[in-house]
Amino acid sequence: LHRPYTHQRCEFLKYLEKNGIENRPIISGNFIRQPCISTFCDEEHPENYPGAEVIHSRGFFIGVHQIPLDQAVINQLVNIMLAFPFSPYHFTLVTGSNGMLGRYIRDVVLEQTSSPEIADTKPRKIRTKDSEWIFITREDGDLRRVEDVQNIFKRYQPTRVIHCAARLASIQEMSAKPVEYWFDNVTMNNNILKTAYEFQTWIGQIKLVSILSTVMFPKDAQFPVDTSSIYSGSPHPASESYAYAKRSLAKLTQWYRTEYHCNFVSILPGNFFGAYGDFNPHTAPLVNALIAKIENQNPSVPLQMIGTGQPLRQIMFAEDLARIVLWSLENYSEDQPLIVAGEEVSISQLVQLIAQQMNYGGAIQFDNDTNKDGPSRRTANMSVFSKLYPSFRMTSLSLGIQKTIEWFRNQSRYV
Repeated sequence: LHRPYTHQRCEFLKYLEKNGIENRPIISGNFIRQPCISTFCDEEHPENYPGAEVIHSRGFFIGVHQIPLDQAVINQLVNIMLAFPFSPYHFTLVTGSNGMLGRYIRDVVLEQTSSPEIADTKPRKIRTKDSEWIFITREDGDLRRVEDVQNIFKRYQPTRVIHCAARLASIQEMSAKPVEYWFDNVTMNNNILKTAYEFQTWIGQIKLVSILSTVMFPKDAQFPVDTSSIYSGSPHPASESYAYAKRSLAKLTQWYRTEYHCNFVSILPGNFFGAYGDFNPHTAPLVNALIAKIENQNPSVPLQMIGTGQPLRQIMFAEDLARIVLWSLENYSEDQPLIVAGEEVSISQLVQLIAQQMNYGGAIQFDNDTNKDGPSRRTANMSVFSKLYPSFRMTSLSLGIQKTIEWFRNQSRYV
């Protein structure tokens, strides 16, 4: 049985017996699970032998005859086995689960369960009616080390993966160290996709959803950008190495689909914000950085902002993105990245909206240095998503900002 149906093995074997097909369990599929091994070879672990684990947890015998079987008997055997009401139970691995998006995915998953076992606000595992969710962090391993990634897959044997992990910093930091940020992100992505592909031998097909970024858009693109023009020019020099790392992830996803027929997809979101994330004014995502900056601003002194305030950005609430990512697990299997983005506003309008929500009454001044503006637009074409999920409604920018401010201020009381 494939991994999603492990929970039905006993039920399946009883069903076979009831329909005249004798069967037996495999007594010792993984010898490392024998008690003597833990006594004399305590450095060995069952998960390090994934093939043996498959036989141990999912294998069984049916009658083997020494004489050839009639084709009619074989057909009857196949028909009985395939008529069983298989119901998949997934094991979903989420990387980068301590990041903003990972935390919102956990929140949305928690909404799907009322399990009294879950008291922790950051549970590592959550059981819902159709999946066990595993939220991994750096404590589980370094995703830049392929051995660590392989051990994670051996331990949890995921049937689905949501790959949110990335190494991010401020534009200035990433521009100063492009080599490090390129290699770290590309290595992580390569390790996750390669291991997911390789482990399909033991697990069965793995659905993998990777998260991209609009930083990969060409700097001179014609807007709104759709998937046909993602690679039609160089990205903006700001965060260039990170942009190329995301482009390579998008292409690698497509190549695994083409060459190995993997069910790998990618989501390309616009700028997003919310609770849980970084609130350092120098390194945080745009909205989070503005909230932190305004919160600490003396209203008698003008709030100094870099740039002209004229560039346009599509801004979405991270909880909306989390819901879209979870929806894509069941509903998106296309070759092209799925572009999703929020409401488009100018930087100046965004600053004014946040200042209003925070009851900031001081003056706001932009230094009007166009060199600090970054791209004038990063507008994304959402028509494909809108057709696939017409009922989805984004949280209003105002409400999303309000919820984020409330979370930030509540957290600040305990710091």
